[in-house]
Amino acid sequence: FDNHVVPKKFNILSILIVNPSPSPFEGVLLLEKRWLNGSVVDAPQIEPLFMGPTSRRLVTFYPSVLHSAETWKIAAQGLGGVDFERTLDSPPAGPRAFVILEDPKAIGRSSGSLQRFDETIFPPVSSATDALQGVVLDHAPRWDEPRRVAFLQWLQAGGQLHLFQGPGGKFPEFTSILAVLNAPLDRFHVGAGTVVRHPLATSKLTSEYASEHVYPKNDRPKATANQWNSNNYG
Repeated sequence: FDNHVVPKKFNILSILIVNPSPSPFEGVLLLEKRWLNGSVVDAPQIEPLFMGPTSRRLVTFYPSVLHSAETWKIAAQGLGGVDFERTLDSPPAGPRAFVILEDPKAIGRSSGSLQRFDETIFPPVSSATDALQGVVLDHAPRWDEPRRVAFLQWLQAGGQLHLFQGPGGKFPEFTSILAVLNAPLDRFHVGAGTVVRHPLATSKLTSEYASEHVYPKNDRPKATANQWNSNNYG
């Protein structure tokens, strides 16, 4: 979610695949976990892959990362065999993420005080939200039902949702199963999760305000001693 991996959790790995050729590609994309000695751990994760000529596609995996002794390899296999493979850099370890969920089509609405995360790739299954602790929202995402369900289950399991004012100084209005977030209270609970309303636009969200009013007092993001150096992992 924030370019770090949380050990012993499911994490998000999004890979942009580009087919620059004038021919289509049909096959599978495989993600393999390996030890440093090269031996394969567990079965590979596999995603069907079809790409038209000169096209690009974002493919998302949800690997369970245990520790730094693991390495990861991504490979595309077409009908004629392996077309490419690459060993991924090891990601930096960090705490569970606090992010602003952002509509990629919106321009200049959120501040730079928190990591931005593209809401269109929010996981459609709640188990893939393990590495997420808190979310800032100033609008209602245009999600399909699986993503709405996964988000609500994440919140009910103890997530922290901070609602800020969107354009026009209004709080977001949610529909369907997320209508429970419309309660006109400054602070309330949804299951084990907490929802807090802030009378502020995200464009005014500073690092100082986030440190004081968004991050839990005993769990603010801090530098980790184990910086592995990579941006592959979401």
